[in-house]
Amino acid sequence: MATREIFWNIGDWGYILYGLLLPLAIILAYAVYRRYRLWQVGQPDNRLDNLPQRMWSFAITGIVDGLIHRRFLREPYPGLIHFLIFWGAIVFLLAAFLDFLSHYIFEFMHGATYLGISFTVDVLGIGLLIGLVFATYRRYIQKPDRLDNKPENAISLTLIFVIVFTGFIIEGLRIAYFTANPAEFETIYPAIGPYDTSWALWSPGGWVFAKMFGSISSGALLLAHMSLWWFHTALALGTIVYVALTWTTLAHIVVGPFNVLFRSSRPKGALAPVELEEAETFGVDKISGFTWKQIFDLDACTRCGRCQDICPAYLSGKALSPKKLIQDLKQHWIEVAPEMVVANIVASSGNPGNSNIEGKSPPLKRRILQYFDRYTFVLGPELMAKVGLGGKRMNGNGQKREISMIGDVITAEVIL
Repeated sequence: MATREIFWNIGDWGYILYGLLLPLAIILAYAVYRRYRLWQVGQPDNRLDNLPQRMWSFAITGIVDGLIHRRFLREPYPGLIHFLIFWGAIVFLLAAFLDFLSHYIFEFMHGATYLGISFTVDVLGIGLLIGLVFATYRRYIQKPDRLDNKPENAISLTLIFVIVFTGFIIEGLRIAYFTANPAEFETIYPAIGPYDTSWALWSPGGWVFAKMFGSISSGALLLAHMSLWWFHTALALGTIVYVALTWTTLAHIVVGPFNVLFRSSRPKGALAPVELEEAETFGVDKISGFTWKQIFDLDACTRCGRCQDICPAYLSGKALSPKKLIQDLKQHWIEVAPEMVVANIVASSGNPGNSNIEGKSPPLKRRILQYFDRYTFVLGPELMAKVGLGGKRMNGNGQKREISMIGDVITAEVIL
């Protein structure tokens, strides 16, 4: 009866992985908290109204546009790429969860169930690798006008590819070892007996590598397996930390679903009511004039360029690119929002006239929060990596001046 040991060849050292989950959870919580504070520089906007209706709409959209990929597949080539990568990632996460359930809750990963899951995971994992190859070809060889390439794109594609590829190699090393030493399997599972080499065919990704490793000694297979397992694990955990701290495009995995949940329940195109007699200003001239949800929309943009491809103004040769406009606004928000958050914290401490957080000593809890906010926002990765000027630019006299959203970010040629 086919099965496999969760931490085969790793032993009790594998439980170190569980010890890393707490700091990983803290890093993720910190990253989401930091981003949440940046979103909140916008105006209030209730997006939890009609919650049952929202949840129902979210579920339907998740099935139709998420699992089935209806909207993505309107463009067959990029839609297929996303479909392959999406489903490969989903199945890997699901397989890890099932492994956990089988190992700690109730054992079911054996026999036909195990072989079926193994085959599904391997096939979709191979599909994921194919999707990554297609994505790389499209982005760096075909270079469609709608795509702009940043280092984070290459880093993300490389990290995912290496994680999946090394996973197949690890599987191949395990299969190769038990193929050469079938009796060893019986020492782990006496009730099952020796390893049946036909089981390997249900793991096509690993089986290919197992064929390549057939002439390697058992000792070398064990050493290579253990070394690569730790590399694979460290890289997977490191990727999560990388995405959390830099908030690259891969963060849309977190932001995207919430953006669907919080979308407007009003008819598409409906304008928000404006009190003409009470309004002091009309329109938006600074980033804090947007609602938090509009800022959230900026952050959810993945630079896919679909809006640019169907924009009449852009297609007619105008300077307006909706993708660039959104990205410019997002960049402006990233530049100015951290200092806005810190200013709000300082103001709420009862010392609005002094930005020095050591001013009038507030309660200890608030002081800790001030230090936390000041050094994680003002010196956060976004500012350090992207601007370093704290929402200011140099004027002709070499002095820093405040960035204006209208004029500096949204230029006259775009507006006109």
